[in-house]
Amino acid sequence: MQMAPTSQQPPIEASSAKFIKLGEAGAWNELCIDDGTLRLAYDDVPHEMALASDRAGIRKIYADLGHTAGTASDHARQVLDFYHAPADTVWITFYKGLLWWCRAKLGVEFLGLGRDGASQGSRLRRTEDGWHSASLDGVPLRQRELSGKLTKTAAYQGTICDVDAVNYLIAKINDEDLPVVAQAKAARATSLAAIESLITHLTWRDFEILVDLIFAQSGWRRIGEAGGAQKTVDIELELPSTGEHAFVQVKSATGQSQLNDYIERMDEVPGARMFYAYHTASEPLTVDDARVTLVGPEHLSELALDAGLFNWLIQKVG
Repeated sequence: MQMAPTSQQPPIEASSAKFIKLGEAGAWNELCIDDGTLRLAYDDVPHEMALASDRAGIRKIYADLGHTAGTASDHARQVLDFYHAPADTVWITFYKGLLWWCRAKLGVEFLGLGRDGASQGSRLRRTEDGWHSASLDGVPLRQRELSGKLTKTAAYQGTICDVDAVNYLIAKINDEDLPVVAQAKAARATSLAAIESLITHLTWRDFEILVDLIFAQSGWRRIGEAGGAQKTVDIELELPSTGEHAFVQVKSATGQSQLNDYIERMDEVPGARMFYAYHTASEPLTVDDARVTLVGPEHLSELALDAGLFNWLIQKVG
């Protein structure tokens, strides 16, 4: 069964990690996840031979069946991995867009080679505490959000293979960053702080241009403005993909009472949507009107960085 993770669990360690395809085309995914097992077919291999780690004997079985020497050796490897991988091995599979992981107890239960047994595998290992689809802190391990170095194993044509990106996998399970990622995040935080400081040094006109550039990079198209050369400029926008209209209220410095005043004026424009962009506020701003989106200094900094406007800011302020 799937077990709920807790953030109080100690970080896991692993000597290795292996991908397993649970049945042909993942036919046993639901069964194995529900009952907390790993299952394997390989009906041609006697249970006793696998228990004895008789690699040569298993290779001979598949060589006699007409497989090449390399393929026969690979079949033997997969069977013996299933039987003898250490208890600290992390096993993974992919199902419903998620990476699932578990630890398997030592010992293999033989289900038999009859038709009924073969339909759900001929042998199984039980997991230590079920299959998990989230990190220890409960963060879903969505396949689309993971590195291709890890998710490429989902395309493996056999049943069991080693996971190359072991350190990355364990870091994701433990909610940790690899050193290179931690360094990158620190550098990004430093850049965001610098951008926020640069924004406060812009003239009101350059600040308006920055806001305009940010929304343009986000897909919005400017269709007009009201107010002319003054500190407060309404930028009228259109989102071509949906036809949605909005306007941006651009303020270098502002406060809650001024924001409230602009929100009240929105009633004069039925169906209006407003982005309220500012870089300095005399107090923390709040809004409970679904039509209004605050775009403050932190958000502006993130948007400017993502839009590639760091150098533009340096040039304008420098």
